[in-house]
Amino acid sequence: MFIPWHKRPDKSVGTGPTPSEPSQSQGAVMDAPPSDSISAAGAPCESSPSAGDSSLPEAEEVGAPSEFRVYFVCTGNVCRSVLAAEYLNAATAEIPVRANSGGTEINPEVGVPQDILDAASARGIDLSGHRPQAVTVEAITEAHLVLTATVEQRSAVLASVPRALKKTFTLKEFARLAETAEWQPVDSTGATVNLSHECSSFVAEASSRRSQVGRDANAEVDIVDPYLREPAVYREVAEEIVVAIDHILRKMFR
Repeated sequence: MFIPWHKRPDKSVGTGPTPSEPSQSQGAVMDAPPSDSISAAGAPCESSPSAGDSSLPEAEEVGAPSEFRVYFVCTGNVCRSVLAAEYLNAATAEIPVRANSGGTEINPEVGVPQDILDAASARGIDLSGHRPQAVTVEAITEAHLVLTATVEQRSAVLASVPRALKKTFTLKEFARLAETAEWQPVDSTGATVNLSHECSSFVAEASSRRSQVGRDANAEVDIVDPYLREPAVYREVAEEIVVAIDHILRKMFR
């Protein structure tokens, strides 16, 4: 049975430093048809916007006007990002929040590892039907919030979609910023609440505090890739993801 985040004990999140601006050498979006995919390395496809264009977080309006869209990014889209997305979907099943995920270096022939299937199943989530999807420019554009597993992946997104700066964070970075945000949680039960607008305001508040939070050189901001590692690493990564998402949800909603 899935236990809602507000009924689970709170756990601290060690989220590490706020990443600096990405460099083009750390990755880019490849906007070449038909894949329109984002890779860890590649030529940028989208010209840099003017300073005025960085007034995000904004998302291209698609689907339900009040739906808040979150997009998770990792490498292969079979471990970290898919678990994060489907965990968030399960945790917010009764409110209009929708999460999707993609990878920067996917292999369509690779499925979700058994250890991730087990970690998801233990939390009431079935990932057996998942197939890896490549990150696309469209997916980044349509999201209200983009959360990556690592700083390198954050940089890969921003190298070619720089106007997504104010809505793109590592998962642990955003959890850390959420803790410091001066924010009244959204009443997710309110029938008249425009959730996408309210949550985007939270994202903007978090983004505005990047430079105020400070940095801890001894803390780790990435979530390591557990692929092909020992079962204990998978379990640790799964717990790290769940704790960070629970922490964010407690700050954003009531």
